[in-house]
Amino acid sequence: MKVEYTNYMDQPHMRLLKPFGVFYFFENFIVAEINEGEHFSYLKAKEIIDSCYKYYGNNPKIAYVSNRVNSYSLELTLYSKMKRDGHQLIVASAVIIYDQIGLKIATLEKSFSKHSLKRCYTLDEAIVWVSSLREFSISNT
Repeated sequence: MKVEYTNYMDQPHMRLLKPFGVFYFFENFIVAEINEGEHFSYLKAKEIIDSCYKYYGNNPKIAYVSNRVNSYSLELTLYSKMKRDGHQLIVASAVIIYDQIGLKIATLEKSFSKHSLKRCYTLDEAIVWVSSLREFSISNT
């Protein structure tokens, strides 16, 4: 289910529309919905990273939720390039999978990720998980 059809739209957020997808910036997490057939490269990710710094400030710690409502490819060196360039804003990721192919891709992606990556079956499951991360608990703020 796309974010725009959920009650999450009632929460404070910013919607960022790019030619390659739509991104919803919430308090501690981003939900990404990449367009069908896109190849999500580091250059495209860098556009979103730059927007994160503008929205969240100089040293953000956020979770990334990939709502895979569409089929697209991902540059597998994305995580290592982000780390190489000093971008450590993502503390964890959740990938919402809708079919067996999505599960296989998310499992492969998990092996490349340098942070915690949870495979989820619903948007609610993903948001509950990222919201419960210790990085976002009141005692850590």
